[in-house]
Amino acid sequence: MYCVLMLLPALASAELYKWVDEKGKVHYSDVAPKKDTKPVYLPPLPVTKSQPNAQQILKKKSARAVAGAAAYKTFKITSPTADQLFGVDQPDINVSIQLEPPLQRRFKHKLVILLDGNPVSEGLAMSTTLTGLARGTHTLTALIKDERGRTVATVLPVSFHVKRPHR
Repeated sequence: MYCVLMLLPALASAELYKWVDEKGKVHYSDVAPKKDTKPVYLPPLPVTKSQPNAQQILKKKSARAVAGAAAYKTFKITSPTADQLFGVDQPDINVSIQLEPPLQRRFKHKLVILLDGNPVSEGLAMSTTLTGLARGTHTLTALIKDERGRTVATVLPVSFHVKRPHR
């Protein structure tokens, strides 16, 4: 390893030779093919500032929002369950969210429950009741938002089905 490190300065300053053979093909090498070949000096490569990676971007976010997001160990929809079927005898559908620890009020977090992409509940309540849903498949999800409206955490969506009689 030490030997390789000692060779780095020599490799960095190695000369580059360019020549054209008898067939017109251009060649480059760090070894001169003939004694009368002159080295080619290339301009230095342009240096650009690298773009920040995801980890660097997260570090720049406010510590307040990041600290609040890291606090949630469990965040999931417990009711309805995935692919649950609701029939005529179930006009209301109860939605329940499990969140541990509870909403971080010091970060002014709030829970937003969405049905088919539209908010149906927003605030501190971990449950709501859906009424009068049309028949078909619906998707439920939930978000935790901070005081600026930024999403701090989200749950995996749950799809469920409503079977109602034709009208």
